[in-house]
Amino acid sequence: MNKPKLSAAKDWKTAVESKVIDNSHETLVESQLFSPRHRPNYPRLMIIDDGTASDGEEIRIRCDSLTIGRSGCDICFPADGLMSSKHIRISLKQMKHQTWAWVIDDLDSKNGLFIRQLEIDLNAGNEFLMGGVKYLLHAGHIQKMHSIGGNPAISSYVAPSITTVPSEQPRGACLECREYSLPEHLLYIPLSSKPLALGRAANGPGKIPSDPFLEPLHAKLVTQDQMTWRLIDQDSTNGIWLRIKEAVLHNSIDFFAGEQRFRFTIT
Repeated sequence: MNKPKLSAAKDWKTAVESKVIDNSHETLVESQLFSPRHRPNYPRLMIIDDGTASDGEEIRIRCDSLTIGRSGCDICFPADGLMSSKHIRISLKQMKHQTWAWVIDDLDSKNGLFIRQLEIDLNAGNEFLMGGVKYLLHAGHIQKMHSIGGNPAISSYVAPSITTVPSEQPRGACLECREYSLPEHLLYIPLSSKPLALGRAANGPGKIPSDPFLEPLHAKLVTQDQMTWRLIDQDSTNGIWLRIKEAVLHNSIDFFAGEQRFRFTIT
């Protein structure tokens, strides 16, 4: 049989589709959109607008290094007093097996770099951000529960406002809580073997009624063993954020520096 003469690209496409239809064992597979194979994809960085969850200014990163800070950086926030002069850097680095990766690192800033996560495994010395408060996990054996009238003593604890006179640090494991913008205001939350609810209306010592950025039940802290805990976000609006020194960035990730939130996306 003579092959059809293809006078144009349209005729060629029709011939290919006809062949697939005539042969039931073959499947027509759509072509993929082009993407580079010999260089990494260029990511997007969104500077999230104040008071929004996902709106903001978007920047395409085409350089191999970008710095963010209060002054002398590629992206500057001169009015952000909680941001260091040179706060963080996003850079392209060659990893093992000749692969490339985008990496974010803290440039020894005073107030740190925080990454948003759904669950965080915590050890002594780890710091996390939740609402408008920074929390620092202190080491120590978890406290045994004592009962008052048949009810756990922890349920009768009345949490002071975080803006009151600093409370005394418990001898056992505890969370040190400081307002992010007012670090001189602090209190301590004792930790026990029982799960700890954290939020504006939480029962027990994890109640922080003065923080408007917390949900009524924002997160739960559960004991994994004598020295480690897991913090679990309860589908909150503002999330939970772990302080890190350096991290490899994959897909989409939110991070926090100074009083500014960002979203990094690789397509």
